[in-house]
Amino acid sequence: MNKLGVQCQGGTGNALEYNRIVKPAAIKAINVKEAAFWDTAIRDNPDGLRVLRRYPNFDGWDLAPEYVAMRAVQTYQDEFGHLLGNGRVTHIEDNNEWQHSFMCKEMDAADRYMATFIDATHDKWKGKVHAIVGNFACGHFSNISWEHCRNDIGVFEKTLHRLNDCPLCFLGSHEYDWPTMWRLYDDGLAAGDGGMWLCLKFLRIQRRLDELGLLSVQQCITEAGVDSGAAHQYPNLGWRRLHPDINEARRLFLRCLHRYYDAIMRHPRLVFAALFGYGLDGDWGSFNLDYQTVQEIGQFKLYPTMEVR
Repeated sequence: MNKLGVQCQGGTGNALEYNRIVKPAAIKAINVKEAAFWDTAIRDNPDGLRVLRRYPNFDGWDLAPEYVAMRAVQTYQDEFGHLLGNGRVTHIEDNNEWQHSFMCKEMDAADRYMATFIDATHDKWKGKVHAIVGNFACGHFSNISWEHCRNDIGVFEKTLHRLNDCPLCFLGSHEYDWPTMWRLYDDGLAAGDGGMWLCLKFLRIQRRLDELGLLSVQQCITEAGVDSGAAHQYPNLGWRRLHPDINEARRLFLRCLHRYYDAIMRHPRLVFAALFGYGLDGDWGSFNLDYQTVQEIGQFKLYPTMEVR
């Protein structure tokens, strides 16, 4: 199964088209309440995971982590209960880019929040819905030494042990770079540090998990792609702005994705990577996938693999 999944900002037919053509390991949608969307996703790709994220984030976790985690799960039930526990949605996310490695004082609270979210999700739906926790921003908790930061994923001891005991719950991260998905990775290789890995950060995390003996923790990338914001260039622009000619922009983007695809398909404990794919207008519209790009992604399995150093 193609591990290049897709994320959509709200339910769109384009995301369902991606799901039908590519048959990815996961489709993820934000705030989509329409049962027909999820039913179509199941019909066209019954073996894929279906991930729901509620927006906005659940705040207050740093002050009362257990209470907010349980409130978050109950909010999912209150707002999306018709999708949960009946097979429509398989996974829910705890929050989005909410805890960073420079937030040293909040590490314990973040750990307690995630661990409780995992437990509360299991208790609410009795194993029919699973938690994806973390969903950390690019670079964070990649086990790279940053000044004034605790960048070691191992600080979340309670959460990691919960994940190790629940292989259908996942540790989520985001992976972007610009103008390719390999800029800091290749720069890091040249500098001798093994690769910065804004993209492929999950390999650094996996290495740390292995050191800790947590061999059953599974990861997923809940957002991925090219994003100018990852290179501190704003506004956030996607692959359509890689070149004035859309055909050349598509070629450059697909080259990135093919190399990324080859990397993620090699690793059994990486479940999926959801491309930031569809939804909003304006600058966010520059991320939207088109039909030709989707067709190409669907054919990746037929291409020769590309070496990832």
